[in-house]
Amino acid sequence: MVIHLLPRTASPPTAVKKLPLLLGFVAAASLTASAVLYLNASRTRQAHAAQIAQADTRAAALESRAAALTEQNAALQAQVTELDASLGEAKTKFTVTEARNVQLTREASATKNEYLARAASLDAAQSEISALKNDLAAVRTAPTSTESAAAYQATIADLERQLTLAQAPTAVPAVPSAAILSTHRSRNTSVASVGPSSAFVVLNYGAAQGALPAQQFLIQRGTDVLARVLISDVRESHSIAQVRPDSLRGALHKGDLAVLTE
Repeated sequence: MVIHLLPRTASPPTAVKKLPLLLGFVAAASLTASAVLYLNASRTRQAHAAQIAQADTRAAALESRAAALTEQNAALQAQVTELDASLGEAKTKFTVTEARNVQLTREASATKNEYLARAASLDAAQSEISALKNDLAAVRTAPTSTESAAAYQATIADLERQLTLAQAPTAVPAVPSAAILSTHRSRNTSVASVGPSSAFVVLNYGAAQGALPAQQFLIQRGTDVLARVLISDVRESHSIAQVRPDSLRGALHKGDLAVLTE
């Protein structure tokens, strides 16, 4: 019996058998890595898109806020302009009011000085009337001529008339012209009394001595010139003279010398 032996086929090497398997694993790994990278890229794009959307939303909100602030700034600027105009108007009104107050204060001071001057004049006139009445009473009891008694009575009547006129409200006497004020007399007299705060003086110098309104005197004590005064009211035996504030150099007193100036 003959046995035929078939030739045996050689088996492929183990490495060759495993190559497809390795290639499959590599392909699978590549696909997995690609899938992972794709997912990561998709997630990154989505995150970026979300961030861009948030940034757009914030930018829109900021633009809206900026527009609102611009409107508020414009409104505040308008208010500032209006308030500035109101402040300017208020300053103008305040300036006018302040000027009016200063003027009223000056007028009140002048009125007060005039009142005090008239009061001093009234006191002097009343004293003179009282003295003349006493003289008249003495004349009546003493032997004298009728003409002297009539002269006393006329003098008293004239002083009483002047007293009545002084008590009535009258305007401040106007300052006469330079021609009327001119005088060639040179007289010295004295201060009979001094008004409050040395605002005016009563001089022992009246119409009987040639006094005229607006005559000027220098008030002196020794060789020191204390003030310059201007006659504002003339009576028979005395005058009221207003003290010029800018010329006052000290307190005035009764008995100070008054020198008439040209």
